[in-house]
Amino acid sequence: MSHARLDVQQLSAWYGQAQALFDVSLTVHAGELVVLQGLNGAGKSSLLQSLMGIGPRVTGRITWATQQIEHWPAHRRAQSGVGFVAEDR
Repeated sequence: MSHARLDVQQLSAWYGQAQALFDVSLTVHAGELVVLQGLNGAGKSSLLQSLMGIGPRVTGRITWATQQIEHWPAHRRAQSGVGFVAEDR
């Protein structure tokens, strides 16, 4: 049994007809630190917004703790502990 806190499988995201993410998969275990790094336009913010339920249209599976959350509204994800702080210049 996996002790993953966050498990993302084959997440793809679109802004209208433009695809921003292509089959992203990642696993983050409890207590683990993960860094997203990349050039502007690489999809970092799109991924985080998709995980929060505030981004573009998505397909794939997002599991938080033991619950599949990809169909949950953003407020329910936040209440369950999923969140991020956006950079504000």
